[in-house]
Amino acid sequence: MKQLKDPKKIFFYIVLAIIIIAGIVLVATKGFNVELKYRANKKIELAIGETVDVSKIQEKADEVFGKGKSIVQVVEIFQDSVQITAEEISEEQKNSIVEKVNELFPQEATTEGEEPTQLLDASKITIDSNENARLRDFLKPYIIPTIVVTLVILVYYAILYRKLGVKKVIIKSVLIIVLSQLVLLSILAIVRFPMGKLTTPLILLVYVTSLIYTSGSFIKKAKS
Repeated sequence: MKQLKDPKKIFFYIVLAIIIIAGIVLVATKGFNVELKYRANKKIELAIGETVDVSKIQEKADEVFGKGKSIVQVVEIFQDSVQITAEEISEEQKNSIVEKVNELFPQEATTEGEEPTQLLDASKITIDSNENARLRDFLKPYIIPTIVVTLVILVYYAILYRKLGVKKVIIKSVLIIVLSQLVLLSILAIVRFPMGKLTTPLILLVYVTSLIYTSGSFIKKAKS
């Protein structure tokens, strides 16, 4: 009862509850701020035919789509083709980016007196839709290994700290793991952190930290 009446702990639990509720509301209304490559998008591929400086093409893409609203990446082993990904690509935007890329790679006339041809022909470049990109697909490979590791750790804790009560140990461990992840995801939703390649390391960091904290609390109780 003393622990429940501790003002600091009560305040801590209230703050956690507010964070989780706010996170749930934001996810339900706006969703997570998912990186472009992990949500529905459109792509065009430009076959340059020579080694390209991706940063220069990214600058042109930023002029067309807005800064930070597109991704330019090399798609061929010889680094002579690039793929431009954006949430939406209209025909006008496609034509514009092709025109700007052509300016980076001016062509010479093959015959004296003829006009130089353009490197890229916008009419031959198609806009491909990727409607199946999902953040959960990025996380999917980690789900089963994490569940297996967690079950093994729970069994280990139950055996190692059985004097504290197997049921109590398992329930407390699960609550701490789940609560820590809920708080993390809620914070990421609140601050609009871009969910993507950095999400997994953060989740794993918090996961490991929660296990260390749980083990430490059991050791402390076992000694008392």
